[in-house]
Amino acid sequence: MALIGNCFTISYSDHPTNTVTETITFPDGTTEEITRPEQVEEIETYNDVYLVIIQVENFNDWAVGTSSKDIVCFYRAYESANLRDQNTENYLFEGNLGFAPDFELPLYQQIYSEIKNIRGLETLIDG
Repeated sequence: MALIGNCFTISYSDHPTNTVTETITFPDGTTEEITRPEQVEEIETYNDVYLVIIQVENFNDWAVGTSSKDIVCFYRAYESANLRDQNTENYLFEGNLGFAPDFELPLYQQIYSEIKNIRGLETLIDG
């Protein structure tokens, strides 16, 4: 299974000159003003990608009286399935996500559904 279609990715960089001043409140109630560079959103578009899951990691957390099971998955987008098969390191972009799945349902279907909820990847379809 894979996701195919057009999409975009988002990254952020520091503006070279513009800054933003924010007030931070610490747990003890004290505050401090900080100045940081303004974040600039950069969007890169891709046409006809082939996006696949490349790794899934399972995390179990047990605390007194409770437990949780989460997964983190990693994915990559390629120009095509054929190019992916030729060289798995020649990808367009990669990403990851974590969530608590329902282990009663097919895991990979849930992961691909979660990927399609990421901003920029919502237009991908099952391929």
